[in-house]
Amino acid sequence: MTLTPKRILAVKLADLGDALLIVPALRALKKAYPQARLDVLTTENGRVGLEGLPYIDHLQTFDKYQYDTPGSALRPERLLTVSRFLAKLRWQGYDTIIFFHHFSMGWGALKFRGLALASGAKQRVGLDPGSRRAGFLNIRVADGGFGANGQTERDYWRKLVQTLTGPVEYDERLEIFISQAERDQARQRLTQLQSLEPQRPLVAFGPGSGSYTLTRRWPAIRYARLADQLIAEYGAKIILLGSKNELALTQQIQSLTNCPGDLLNLAGQTSPKEVVALLARCRLFVGNDGGLAQLAGVAGVPSVVIFGPTNHIAWAPAGTETGRVQIVQSEMDLPCRPCLYTGKSLGSRLGCAARPCLTTISPDQVLETIRQFDLS
Repeated sequence: MTLTPKRILAVKLADLGDALLIVPALRALKKAYPQARLDVLTTENGRVGLEGLPYIDHLQTFDKYQYDTPGSALRPERLLTVSRFLAKLRWQGYDTIIFFHHFSMGWGALKFRGLALASGAKQRVGLDPGSRRAGFLNIRVADGGFGANGQTERDYWRKLVQTLTGPVEYDERLEIFISQAERDQARQRLTQLQSLEPQRPLVAFGPGSGSYTLTRRWPAIRYARLADQLIAEYGAKIILLGSKNELALTQQIQSLTNCPGDLLNLAGQTSPKEVVALLARCRLFVGNDGGLAQLAGVAGVPSVVIFGPTNHIAWAPAGTETGRVQIVQSEMDLPCRPCLYTGKSLGSRLGCAARPCLTTISPDQVLETIRQFDLS
């Protein structure tokens, strides 16, 4: 029998895109227990997507990347840092801790075990992969693996919450808090862009894939050819989005097009929240599996998302259920796909050198999918 939570700690130590996927679960927790304090432990990147949401009482961040291996974690100065952090966590008096993670690796599960025990929480909720890795949990949901039985990550997190709340009404929407200043900045950028040709449809490209792995990137030359086709067929103006680390990639795409003046390169110039405000005013988003695809889901913009080595079922962006988001994959029968996030394992982070799962996707194939939307 579960206890009625009074102080809840939700744990999602991940980047922006993955952090956004727990938003519906957090909303449901607060709705079920409005008097409970709901805190979230995440990374600095995750914080960007979650800060300002009204159902989160407090955000805590931790640099989990310094502890990704035993060798780095066991340095004396880092042991001191984590000891102080865990002591502070214990002082918060959480009665419930919920892990929005798969325990895919032994070292990761060991760290979460330490976190759970240090918190002192009586209720410890999480996914059980059927091994001793989840032995510290006392409220479990079976983990069949990434994408098992058609389950998205959002499905898993809904089930975790419902082990506590029961079958309550569940709102699947992703959302992000955007200040008026960020909306105004986005509006100003688009006003400048459309001042001379206001009738041209705006199409946003997200050709990067975040810092975790570069193997999800569809080749730059394919994005350049697709841009040429969209400009020729629809008179589109292209907005290139990405982080500062992806500026070289977006510059390469711009240099490879026949119409570089029809591409506006905003890589590294916009915050994630400004990106959402920009996307909400675009006619279409085209990009790889990654954080920008999830932000497009928040914005509600029609999207075409290119999946290569990643598990497209597990990480299907919000909107695939209604058809607002279309997924494009290689038409080849590739038994090695997916090689990233497969079964109960993370799989191959680097993929293979040939990457036929991406290189056999043509601009024409993506364009054919785009034609399902009205860009006129």
